[in-house]
Amino acid sequence: MDVNTQFSNTISNKHRFGLGVIFALVIINLMALQLTIKQQKSDNHLVNIAGQQSMLSQKITLYLTRLAQSSDMQTRRQNLTILEAAITQFEQNHNQLTQTLPLANKQTLSDEIQRLYFEDSPL
Repeated sequence: MDVNTQFSNTISNKHRFGLGVIFALVIINLMALQLTIKQQKSDNHLVNIAGQQSMLSQKITLYLTRLAQSSDMQTRRQNLTILEAAITQFEQNHNQLTQTLPLANKQTLSDEIQRLYFEDSPL
């Protein structure tokens, strides 16, 4: 008898079925892992945007103060240009963060927080 035939004979249908189930579970596990990695990359992007919001709020405060304290028109224009760019970026980030938030999380927020973040009112 040849070695392949002996091996084939010793593996019963139950063993083949078991190996098939294990193989299927490994494939499902790999797919779930890929999905988790993809989700974490998306979450990292949102965390970076939220961190940028903190920096932009400080920048807005700085240039508002500089604008209020400067008397030279050229300096005021420069400060105003920087301030407007920071406010625009802040608004874009805010819109991106609030549109990305899953609906389930929106429902758990208080009415006041929902009104602050999701109504079409100026910042």
